[in-house]
Amino acid sequence: MPLLDTQIVIRSLKRNDLIAVQELILATETFRPDEKHVAEQVLRESLINPSPEGYISLVADLKGKLVGWISFGTIPCTVGSWDLYWIVVSRAHRKKSIGTSLLNEAERIMARERGRMILIETSSTPAYLPARSFYERMGYRQIARLPNCYAPGDDKIIYMKEIQREGE
Repeated sequence: MPLLDTQIVIRSLKRNDLIAVQELILATETFRPDEKHVAEQVLRESLINPSPEGYISLVADLKGKLVGWISFGTIPCTVGSWDLYWIVVSRAHRKKSIGTSLLNEAERIMARERGRMILIETSSTPAYLPARSFYERMGYRQIARLPNCYAPGDDKIIYMKEIQREGE
């Protein structure tokens, strides 16, 4: 049963969230060890210098417990293009609108910062099927597929969504 958005508090990452978010990353069965390492690097960098030119991180807080994390930022040398780098929701809290709440808030921030589009790169493996289905439900469309990019038999799939800005 989905939670009501009012129960979920989406807020900026704070230094004292580091361990809880690391635990979310490590517990994610979808990510390979090297992916977990990169996610933790992005997490740490977003604490050192949170900015659109680097990484912005938000967390989902449900009654004082961190249950989700999202990281995103502008794509260098573009005008208004953004990357969604990571989104993680604890296994126990999936299918409860938390990922939707995180992504909606990230999209609001990107729109406020004059973003034009959001790109997401993900794996073609079966383990990533729930993520791909989520992106498609959220209005993202597949625009490219790079065969064997991550590993033999593991294509890179790129999704895109145009950002809707208020008043346009």
